[in-house]
Amino acid sequence: MTLRVVQVGAGGMGRAWLATVAADPDVELVGIVDLDLDAARAGAAVAGDPTIPVGTDLTALATETGAEAVLDITVPVAHHPVTLEALRAGLPVLGEKPAAQTVAEALSLAAAAEATGKLFMVSQSRRYNDHLVAFRQHVRGLGGVGGLSTRFAKAPHFGGFREEMDDVLLLDMAIHAFDSARYVLERDPVSVYCESWNPAWSWYRGDAAAAAVFTFEDDVRYVYDGSWCAPGAETSWNGDWRASGPAGTALWDGDHDPWSDLDGTPGAPDAAPSVGNEIAGALASFVRAVRSGERPDGEVHGNVMSLTMVDAAIASARTGRRIVIDEVLEQAHATALKDEQDEAIRERLASWGSVRSAPPVRPPCAPGATRHRYGGRVRGQRSSDTPAAGTPLLLVAADPRRRTGRTPWGRVLVGVVIAALVGGAAVATAGTLVSQRIAEGFAVRDATSDTAALARVVVEPALVDAIADPDAPESERVAARARLADAVAGELRAGSAVRMKLWAADGTVLWSDEPRLVGERFPLGDEDLQALDTDRSDAEVSDLTEPENRYERGHGPLLEAYQAVHTPSGRALLFEAYERYDDVVARAADLRGAFAALAFGTVAVVLALLVPLLLWLLLRIRSGQRARERLLGRALDAEAAERRRMAADLHDGPVQDVAGLALSLGADPATTDAAAALRRAVSSLRGSMSAIRPAAPERDGLGAALDDVCARARAAGLTTSVHVPESVDASPAALLAVVRFVREAVANVVTHAHASVVDVQVGTTGPGPSADAAPGRGLVVTVTDDGVGFDATRATDQDRPGHLGTTLLREIAQDTGGSLELDTEPGAGTTWRLTVPVDTEALR
Repeated sequence: MTLRVVQVGAGGMGRAWLATVAADPDVELVGIVDLDLDAARAGAAVAGDPTIPVGTDLTALATETGAEAVLDITVPVAHHPVTLEALRAGLPVLGEKPAAQTVAEALSLAAAAEATGKLFMVSQSRRYNDHLVAFRQHVRGLGGVGGLSTRFAKAPHFGGFREEMDDVLLLDMAIHAFDSARYVLERDPVSVYCESWNPAWSWYRGDAAAAAVFTFEDDVRYVYDGSWCAPGAETSWNGDWRASGPAGTALWDGDHDPWSDLDGTPGAPDAAPSVGNEIAGALASFVRAVRSGERPDGEVHGNVMSLTMVDAAIASARTGRRIVIDEVLEQAHATALKDEQDEAIRERLASWGSVRSAPPVRPPCAPGATRHRYGGRVRGQRSSDTPAAGTPLLLVAADPRRRTGRTPWGRVLVGVVIAALVGGAAVATAGTLVSQRIAEGFAVRDATSDTAALARVVVEPALVDAIADPDAPESERVAARARLADAVAGELRAGSAVRMKLWAADGTVLWSDEPRLVGERFPLGDEDLQALDTDRSDAEVSDLTEPENRYERGHGPLLEAYQAVHTPSGRALLFEAYERYDDVVARAADLRGAFAALAFGTVAVVLALLVPLLLWLLLRIRSGQRARERLLGRALDAEAAERRRMAADLHDGPVQDVAGLALSLGADPATTDAAAALRRAVSSLRGSMSAIRPAAPERDGLGAALDDVCARARAAGLTTSVHVPESVDASPAALLAVVRFVREAVANVVTHAHASVVDVQVGTTGPGPSADAAPGRGLVVTVTDDGVGFDATRATDQDRPGHLGTTLLREIAQDTGGSLELDTEPGAGTTWRLTVPVDTEALR
């Protein structure tokens, strides 16, 4: 049974889709929508059936034809309204890339798809390439992947809008490579650093070359190097690809079969099923998804990430800094929430804990592949799907911005001064830009006034009736024109005017310093006629394409000013003087310079008064913060001293007494049960002592501190093991976070796990040991038990009662800017994994 579709858009790309639809036996084209009905009818002819219904109203035509789906092949600016209209009409949509003109609009459409329950798939057509699929199979055979690169070099002369676009390569072409990189790596991006430029020989207005380095999940790098003005030795339109892993390297030239070199042995991965060819493959995938309910690769939630990669790369190129992908997503999410008017769509947007957690975000993994954890700012539940068995669930993702520490006052002071200077410069610049328009207006008015004065003082006194009287003898008219020419000759010689003309009300040129125009007739514009009637002066930029201005075309842009004049008999004529517009611009520049000096001078005075005041306020704030820090430190020291005293008193008093009593009773067979109970009480008291006594891993060593916090598990009869490196180079706050984490995790094991064994492991991640406490390194601590386990999704519900322990573990990760993972399932034990930056300075 065929799928009945209406296609919206019958332009150049639309015609390619119409031909593809016509060739697909599983699809029936029942209507074409386009604002240009002639284009729609031409599209019907391309589809092979000129009788196909056409229209300009999507909903009406879809209802009339009984359509089951919509193809949105419009320009990007129309993607959001067209797709939204189709989804609201209850129709699934297949749209051309990009999903929308902005990431915010794409997120709105993803929420609309959720709200309506209808599929929105984006045709990222270059994914549908059997060579690309085979290349991914080769990459899977590398035993992991550490780096992927794409080199793209073409030199197309498109003409038209592309050659006028900003960031033309990144906006119009790179999205294909970025999307294919996500497909090949089976991971999502975390951050990007990008530079873009325009070579000196480029025929594009915007940047036509770019180099970008993306960091993907699991610290995998993807490098894109592209140019659209690289004549000679060009690559495929798909680019030239290379991937490297521990087992070897995979290569693909973009057009032919890929191959891999596994340490001298050619790779031979399993063949993958064909995915079709470009838009035909995308169409077939869409039809299967509509009929089967399966989620296709191009489903909008996943495709948003490819569009976000483009936006992030452009932002990096423009700001010169590394851009975190989640920052772009969260900003777009906030914009979508602010701009969305549909309440149902707003509710869906607001329901997302983060953009990445919006269901579903990622394309399906291949059989046997592992889902990798997200990077960036994802708090709480990773997705709405239940994680597969054995797959860790990321509860808190690493985010250095959450880490607390000392305020970098030096940077704050410098930042305030720079902000004040930049703000002042921005205000002054804005004033200068505004003054430019005002100055240009003044210059135009000056030119108009000069023309009016010339007309009244020089031209009008030189006029005689014969110049405008068609019945006057020719000799009188010639003499009248000569009289006027003599009167204005000085102005023309001075160069203040390029051309002068005198018009009759019927459009006849009565006189001009260009004799070839005299006697010709051209229609006067409404403003010219109004000037004749009202005796007013005005000016405008001359349209040199008009026939009456054909002799002025070699002088550059001109300003024509006109003024009504009168013959002695009172007949109204129109005098025009043409002045070089460059002279007007020069006068405007003089005025603008005066405005700019005033604006920058005023701002400089304000800054000179304001900056010292700001610095004084910041110094007062810094002094107050330091005083509060000292008070807090003393309070914490006092608390720690009191807790140590209580633990010492407990150890030297009740614990010793009970231990002695247990030994005494143990000597008498009649009281052995009581002695055993007292020994358990001693173990319990010693566990309490460990909890009361403040941990001091920087003083006693991390291993000793962790051994203390495991005392409760040993007292409960569990076999405990603690594995800590001999030397752990980390800040005291990082060590304390590890101790707090292990204490709470072990307490959860004792209380809930019904386990017999608990194992604690501490290690490091990031640069090697030589980079002591270097940024980027982390302490990794895992607590594993062999208990009953539980459903991991319960840990994502922070509001559920009875989960204080999980909440405390989560807060430790959040307070240090670290990450927290959970790996558990019913009957299979539990593993908690915390990663803490080694340079964490403080804990809340």
